[in-house]
Amino acid sequence: MIDERTSRRRHGLPLWFVALLAAAAGSILVAGFFFLHERLRSLEEQIAHRRPIVKVPGTPAAPAPLASGARAAYVPAYSHIYALGGRSVLLETTLSVRNTSPSGALTVHSVRYFDTDGNEVRSFLDQPLALGPLATAEFLVESKDTSGGSGANFIVEWSAETASEAPIIEAVMVGMDGVHGLSFTSRAVDIVTP
Repeated sequence: MIDERTSRRRHGLPLWFVALLAAAAGSILVAGFFFLHERLRSLEEQIAHRRPIVKVPGTPAAPAPLASGARAAYVPAYSHIYALGGRSVLLETTLSVRNTSPSGALTVHSVRYFDTDGNEVRSFLDQPLALGPLATAEFLVESKDTSGGSGANFIVEWSAETASEAPIIEAVMVGMDGVHGLSFTSRAVDIVTP
């Protein structure tokens, strides 16, 4: 009869070594979890809800003029929302611009992202983007990008071959709060700019 210790040496690692590896791996996982949890909590504290600061009105910067024949749309967006007494929930935002025409092209002249205070954070296009019939363009603001704030928005300038072929422009926000997922959309409204 073969001794059990001899059998373990022939067919694999000793049990004490396997247990030691498992304990080390478990410790690394637990430490990693706590590190990530603390980093997320720190980020959430930085963007926790604060009362609005009343500002003395100044002269706002003049908006850039629209491209010839272009129309503009305002789309509400949220880099985070508040829950449970002002604790922030980070959100990922996808701006979707959909050409509704089955035969005509749509031109997206600009997609600009603004923060809660109305300051432009970034422009997504360096040049106009042509969308073919029924095509869609998407623009992403990741959940780790909190620069827009809870009152962020997009201004999308577009033109179509015929005025009746308006695109559908929506922002889709998704996020996780513990084990619960949440998602919602906001739809664009046409605006008049000088």
